[in-house]
Amino acid sequence: MDIQALKIQFLQEFLKVRDKQVIKKLSKLLHEEQMKCKKYELTNEEVNAVEEGLQDFEKGNTYSHEEVMSEMKAKYPNLFK
Repeated sequence: MDIQALKIQFLQEFLKVRDKQVIKKLSKLLHEEQMKCKKYELTNEEVNAVEEGLQDFEKGNTYSHEEVMSEMKAKYPNLFK
């Protein structure tokens, strides 16, 4: 059975459903599955931020994990108890 035939069969069965909760569950499932398949596309601002970060990395403008953790502990000591 091809995809179009499956869709028609599903719609025919769906149109017979009278239980509002079943319809809500199916709607939720469909939405969740669509969100899984949705391709996330970066905004121009996000692309620019990534490119800027890569340029910094190539120039050696980086911090070690230890440097970052030391700075974070100094700035937010209550998070590291």
